[in-house]
Amino acid sequence: MQFITLLPLAAATLSAWQIAGIVLLIFFAVHLVLLYPLLWLTAYIIYRCTLVRNTKTMWSRSSMHDDPLSLQMVAAGRIWMNENTDCKHDVHIVNDGLRLCGEYYDFGFDRAVIFIPGRTDSLTYSYYYAIPYRALGYNVLCIDQRGHGDSEGKYVTLSHTEHRDVLAWARLLHDEWGVCSILLHGVCIGSACGLYAMTAPDRPEYLIGLVADGMYRDFYESYYLHMKDLKKPTFITGMINACMKRCTGYDFKSGPGDVIHTYHGPLLMLHGTGDKYSLPERTTVLFDRCPSEHKKLIWFEGGQHSKLRVVYTEQYDAALAEFLLTLENRTPTVR
Repeated sequence: MQFITLLPLAAATLSAWQIAGIVLLIFFAVHLVLLYPLLWLTAYIIYRCTLVRNTKTMWSRSSMHDDPLSLQMVAAGRIWMNENTDCKHDVHIVNDGLRLCGEYYDFGFDRAVIFIPGRTDSLTYSYYYAIPYRALGYNVLCIDQRGHGDSEGKYVTLSHTEHRDVLAWARLLHDEWGVCSILLHGVCIGSACGLYAMTAPDRPEYLIGLVADGMYRDFYESYYLHMKDLKKPTFITGMINACMKRCTGYDFKSGPGDVIHTYHGPLLMLHGTGDKYSLPERTTVLFDRCPSEHKKLIWFEGGQHSKLRVVYTEQYDAALAEFLLTLENRTPTVR
């Protein structure tokens, strides 16, 4: 009671500005208490919508991007697939308890390329990138990453677990299909996955090199820039990252920048100067940090993220041909 009787006296000793400050402080404190859980809920919903496969129709083989260049790539890729149906074999592996699906195009060579698509893309998106490889003497394996296409799986782990699947696919080609040398070709997050596979302690010697299209430094920056481009709330990117770490144990902030200094194998980096998500200045740093004596960085002036080959087809395919020629420097062997 004595405390209550002192309140009017205390209020009388405060200035109007001090009272207003206290009121504002209480106002913001109350809103913070109410807003904080709402921010976490928003972050979790965004995480579930962008990095977790919630239904089988999500990231399926029939889903695709709707921009004109992507539709052009898909159409051209399907033509290639239809032209090579007689060489196609539906294949699968089981890794980490998940049944993973792919399509292997056996043209009779003793070497092959494994395409690793980007996040949300199934193997149908890889058909387009497969087009030049038959002429270059490579069989082609297109894969559905875990949680994509016809493969099982729910959580995207930013290549931390997916690269183990790539190693398992390589073993299948080598052990069951008689392939002597295997190249990895990844786009965006697929290039990160390829780098993790190539720097894994148990990488087999028959994995001979990596083509990295649009490689980023770390997923945190790439995701943040995607959110910014889509006019989404970028300030909760850290909360989204925390949701992923709690659900999977893996973190946005790790990526190619953490391992590229350990990669000594052949590397071809393909990058557009107009890439908004995998920043060109980061690419230069990645390239410089790679200690490989057999590396090359090809710039595509004005090129956008994941849209290099469709716009710069001749330059893209010529870079592949030159890299592969120096990679093995021999005539393709037919079994």
